[in-house]
Amino acid sequence: MARYELIPPDSRVHQEFTRLHRLAQQQRPGSGGRWNGELYALHDGGSAQLNSRTGAIALSANRVLPYLGQQVPPNQHDHQAAALRTVLEMSTHAGMSVAPGASPHSHSLAAGIGEVRVATDFEAFANRAGYPQLTLPTSEPSGVHAAADSLLTQASGLTSGRDELLSELVATPVGEQFDRLANGVVRNRLREEVPYGRQEAARARLVEPMLHEAWPRLPTHDAAAGQQVADEIRTSLNSTVEELRHEHHPASTAQAPTGTSMDGQLRFLAGQASPARATSYRPELGDGARGRGGPKTQAVERGLE
Repeated sequence: MARYELIPPDSRVHQEFTRLHRLAQQQRPGSGGRWNGELYALHDGGSAQLNSRTGAIALSANRVLPYLGQQVPPNQHDHQAAALRTVLEMSTHAGMSVAPGASPHSHSLAAGIGEVRVATDFEAFANRAGYPQLTLPTSEPSGVHAAADSLLTQASGLTSGRDELLSELVATPVGEQFDRLANGVVRNRLREEVPYGRQEAARARLVEPMLHEAWPRLPTHDAAAGQQVADEIRTSLNSTVEELRHEHHPASTAQAPTGTSMDGQLRFLAGQASPARATSYRPELGDGARGRGGPKTQAVERGLE
């Protein structure tokens, strides 16, 4: 059974955690401060816990706390890196406020965003904090990490880059992050098609395919499961993007045909594309990047290219 021991605020380890927490918040500010200032040593438990009701944080008494605020021998750098990673992850989650009624889907997404933030920022954070010899320990990404990482890529692009969007997500309360991702899709893929006054409704439409039913189960699954969820979201999200494009700029069908009927017969026999067809096709832009070609043909998908 886990046991908790309150750490005095004037102790060295409490002051070091406070300093690290402040640095993490300065590096990528959160949406609120959930840490209440209480720090506990966690015995016979996991690496760390955040009490969602009180805001207290508990860190492992043997895996985290001994490695904070002091130099360690080179053969212990991996342990110290793991401890610092735990601190950055806990600080990230403690910095995220929680919107009323946040769903299990939202909490799983927030967990994934936290892991993506740690993977992105760890080395810069360690250097700034005075631990320059540390590198992020290698580990298999979790299901929520893989899904959140892919969804972040799908929603980013030229208008809102990946790092900018990650900062926005960290600064967005849990429960509102799906809407922030949908806003990224609008800005990067639909900004020219959807008028400003209709973008809120467009975001609501785009959130729907992101709410995959498997999100609540991903924290206990591996990266392969998370990537499968992300791929299924991508297919539905791309379809919704195309629906919104068509609704706001439907292809015209009332135009008179170009040229005479003989022109059309000659083009058909010669295998030439109609000029109207050439201008009406709009390639699908996947993963939030403009300029990328449309979907592969069925032959390519089947490995027959």
